[in-house]
Amino acid sequence: MQDRRLDEQLDEPLAAVLLPQLGQRGELVLLEALGLGLLGGGTGALAGFVLGVVMLSVPAGPLALASVVAGVGGVMAAALASLLPVSQIKRFAAPGVLAAE
Repeated sequence: MQDRRLDEQLDEPLAAVLLPQLGQRGELVLLEALGLGLLGGGTGALAGFVLGVVMLSVPAGPLALASVVAGVGGVMAAALASLLPVSQIKRFAAPGVLAAE
């Protein structure tokens, strides 16, 4: 019985297993965090790559790898930072949450 439930969970998308029942507001907060992380991390990684290659004459290969790691780190940091608000947003009614902003 336990193995069957595990098999059913493996067939579901990873987000459905890891982030159950977020609700629309929770999904919005998480998507906003991912977008901001992508924008901030991507911009910083691109700026660091360009400055490193152009101004410091650092080889492009290792710097590109470091830029990708930095960009992914920015997205992950933003996503992790949004988990606490996402976990608590379900406790508030929509008008209360919107009025607080």
